[in-house]
Amino acid sequence: MGREMLRTQGEVATQTEYDPMGRLQKQQAFNLAQKKQIIQREYAYNNFGNLSQFTDGNSETRYVYDLLNRLEKTEGTEKEVFDFDPAGNIVGINEQKVKGEKKQATGNRLAMQGDKKFTYDERGNLIKEARGKGGKLVTEFEYNLQNQLVKVTKNNQTTEYKYDPLGRRIEKKDAFGTTKYLWAGDQLAQETRNKIKKTYVYEPLSFKPVALVQDNEVYHYHLDHLGTPRELTNNEGDIVWKVRYKTWGNVALKECEEIENNIRFQGQYFDEETGLHYNRHRYYNPDTGQFISQDPIGLLGGVNNYQYAPNPLGWIDPYGLCKDDELGASVLSEENFLGKGAYKNAHIIDGDRVFLTPIANPAHGGAPATIEDLHHEAWMLDKLSQEGLSTLAIYGTAVVNMPDGSQVQGIIAERKLFNSKDVFDNIYKGTNPQGVTQDMVYDTITQDTVVELEKMRETIIKNNVEVNDFQIMYGKDGKPVIADPKDIGVGKDADEGEVEKTIRKIESEIIMIKDIADKKPMKIFY
Repeated sequence: MGREMLRTQGEVATQTEYDPMGRLQKQQAFNLAQKKQIIQREYAYNNFGNLSQFTDGNSETRYVYDLLNRLEKTEGTEKEVFDFDPAGNIVGINEQKVKGEKKQATGNRLAMQGDKKFTYDERGNLIKEARGKGGKLVTEFEYNLQNQLVKVTKNNQTTEYKYDPLGRRIEKKDAFGTTKYLWAGDQLAQETRNKIKKTYVYEPLSFKPVALVQDNEVYHYHLDHLGTPRELTNNEGDIVWKVRYKTWGNVALKECEEIENNIRFQGQYFDEETGLHYNRHRYYNPDTGQFISQDPIGLLGGVNNYQYAPNPLGWIDPYGLCKDDELGASVLSEENFLGKGAYKNAHIIDGDRVFLTPIANPAHGGAPATIEDLHHEAWMLDKLSQEGLSTLAIYGTAVVNMPDGSQVQGIIAERKLFNSKDVFDNIYKGTNPQGVTQDMVYDTITQDTVVELEKMRETIIKNNVEVNDFQIMYGKDGKPVIADPKDIGVGKDADEGEVEKTIRKIESEIIMIKDIADKKPMKIFY
């Protein structure tokens, strides 16, 4: 079914088991040289698909949800209680509830939590956190015109941050030194501070870390179901870093710290000076479960511009952009069903958007796809967009609360009029289930469409891009975009043969679209 069952890292072998639904059920890691088990984790889920129990060695945590599938409390080794306002903001963690008291974050900006008070500027950025008796312990935040955090002052210590033109953080400077960061796309590839260099290696096309290279030594990451590091081992199979987390990502206990590791949730980097996690486009506060500034993509990312995720046990946000909208159950009705792909369904939200949900994938033995597969597809589209290619727009993640209390997770994407497969399979026959006719195709496709495809071909050749099993989709404006990539490669990472296949597919598309632009009868093409 294509799922990983065994991984060997140095002297450590990790076995992975899945439940009948394809969800991670057990992880066991063994030190082969010493012939002993060093990691054992088990996962259980409730009837709605939410993680209900997590066992890590001798630590066991149970998760309790409310009727809206929000995490209400944790029991066992890590005990936490959460209080939400009607908008889903966490307004209390481990606080004693006062009968009749109703807390609410104005404009989704958290004003108070425990002994902390928060102040924001007119653009919605957190500029002050006061805590302790009388609010005497103060942290101040400063931003540039792009709403990027550039300076933090805490306990009379100042830290300054710099970014490149793509918004990636490239420098952190404090009284004790300067950290320089290098990037590979949206992945943090390397950091250097006081002559110590760290290099990060990830799973292909993913934010899941595989290895940390430091002082010519290789250390291996061991991750939980979310791709969050739980341990690091050296080549001899010894654990050199191990932590336990609280629910929203802050460290509850450091069990071993022979080396430093700042990688947290996927796409996040821990800043010790603030306790915040740098999350590519903004900063996340694990103490509040919120970002400290508004979503850069605005309301396209959802109504709540500060929320990290509706459930941190089942969702990730590697970019600091992906907000979660709530859709009505009617979206998943038969009337709104648009089509079925290899591993996802498409349902109509409105004239401009569709809701994509993961399904069983026949191409992989019927193994169910996951929301992470859709996140991965969105990530690939973003990478292609960075290469100058027009791609299908992904607006964010969403959840549908079903009448039976279950949830359906998915992503919101741009709705297009038709794709090449539609033309081949049914439009020219007049049988398109979405009601797209030959006349609509003729009215949509113009010589400008041909020009855009030729530009796409030139970009693929120039940047040496491979895109496997993709589609070209067309909107009402006739503009072509790449959609549904199965795999991609760029530059030196691209396979020469696959690049050639990509070019040939674009060239075949150009021939078809030229004929349509010239209003030639479709049935002649096939």
